[in-house]
Amino acid sequence: MIVEFLVLNGLDVDGVKNPSLGIIVSLLNYIIFPLLFIFLAIKTYKEKYNEGFVSFSEILRIGAATTVIAALLVGVFNLIYNYLNPEFVDQTIEKMRQIALHQREQMLSQGAQESEVSSVQSIENQLDATRKSMNSFFSIPMTIVIYAVIGIICSLVLGAFLKKDKPQQ
Repeated sequence: MIVEFLVLNGLDVDGVKNPSLGIIVSLLNYIIFPLLFIFLAIKTYKEKYNEGFVSFSEILRIGAATTVIAALLVGVFNLIYNYLNPEFVDQTIEKMRQIALHQREQMLSQGAQESEVSSVQSIENQLDATRKSMNSFFSIPMTIVIYAVIGIICSLVLGAFLKKDKPQQ
């Protein structure tokens, strides 16, 4: 995910302005990469360290551990990157502001009432909170929790196919 971020950022490819790319990146980060790396971790453990067997509880532990380690690395990377490149945070917040305000105007032009859409002040408050979270150590535990849940869900799916208990002796 770090390499993906650096490549997309280096190529100045914007997932916010290109919704199709945003969907692809989200699928990669939240489904495909976790499934792939959990699968590889389970396969390695099963074949190299456990004589071809792996229990469901081991699969859950491996999946959670794999995604927690990845999330820790990504969280620390993001925090360092955001501190070294504060303009990145400002640019991201500005893109989010433009999109939110555009969506608000679209909803109003389509007949939504002022009370049915977020106020400009509410949007600004949410953006301020996002800016603070992007530049705080709080982002690391939140990233870990999110990816731990993803890891457990992916492990449940993979466990249905990869589980192979040792025969009783």
